Amino acid sequence: MKLILAATFTLLAAPVFAADPTTMTCTDMMAMDSQGMADTGVAIKGAMTDNTKMSAMADADVTTMASDACTAHPDATVMDAMHMAMLDTMTCTDVLAMDDTVKMNVVTGMKMAMKDDTTISAMADADLKTKLGDVCTSHPDATVMDAMKM
Repeated sequence: MKLILAATFTLLAAPVFAADPTTMTCTDMMAMDSQGMADTGVAIKGAMTDNTKMSAMADADVTTMASDACTAHPDATVMDAMHMAMLDTMTCTDVLAMDDTVKMNVVTGMKMAMKDDTTISAMADADLKTKLGDVCTSHPDATVMDAMKM
């Protein structure tokens, strides 16, 4: 009986990490202790395996990037904040090399980042993806955000 109780208390005391960066809010992430944030950084990196730049980053750097993104976008989900932060440095050349699934992630981030632009926010995702492709073809060296504002 003592062994069962000891095992039960050990399991209850163990940290439970079930972070899903696609649904976790930035507010929730920023309230975590350093280990929870580090674990979230690992989960983000795992969720963004289709992004070669992210895959090449150290886990600690992903965590720092997520923390910075969440500070800038506290009301967003962690993944949406990451996508928005990446738009500021991502070039159109990067976008043009992406497959359609990843481009749709960029579109999601763009809609959040440009939510005050009524033209962009009113566009259907497929139309915005087409516009992104057209703008990036015209301005391949620009960042995504700069190209969209041209």
